[in-house]
Amino acid sequence: MWYFTWILGVLLASSFGIINVLWLEAQEAMDQESIILDPLTRLPTRVRFLEKLESHIDEYKASQIPFSVMFISMDAFRSLSQQEDNEFVNNMVMAIAEVIKQNIRLPHDFIARYDAATFTVILPGATASIAKTIAERICKNAVEQTNVPTSDSIISIGVAEYPTLIAENIDDSIQEQVTTLLKETDKACKDAQKQGKNSFCCANDEVVS
Repeated sequence: MWYFTWILGVLLASSFGIINVLWLEAQEAMDQESIILDPLTRLPTRVRFLEKLESHIDEYKASQIPFSVMFISMDAFRSLSQQEDNEFVNNMVMAIAEVIKQNIRLPHDFIARYDAATFTVILPGATASIAKTIAERICKNAVEQTNVPTSDSIISIGVAEYPTLIAENIDDSIQEQVTTLLKETDKACKDAQKQGKNSFCCANDEVVS
């Protein structure tokens, strides 16, 4: 009798061990997904965006096809997050994400949530002129479709075209080019914020809508 009790104990211990291992594996997969996907919008995060950007820069060597990058700042995010509840702010973020998706060329273009208040978009094959047209459309529709109760700016967009923007640094490493491209696109976004409500600015020519 003791023998069967011992066998049962071994089997139970083994099963709990397997369950524990499976739980740890599932938790690790969830943690990894949270790094790759934003929990709210289910869009890729900064990690995946940077990987994608490096890939496009590397592919340019063979294709010679330009692409553009957009930084989209949710200007209303910080002020409203202090005034409104989380559900309201989350709904605003989701609404802006939807406006962006409706006005880019999915699945050809790549959208990510770069940080809490910023979306980024990669537009393969798009010149600065095309990117500015898309940015203008996003700004217009964000105002009309998100119903954000603020007299302040809802979004501002910075645009930059590769490789024109970094022509003098084209021989830099991919990581250095990424840094330059992000810096200039972010600067263009800040210039758009200074220009006025819901506008965009292009780093390539500094022409503001």
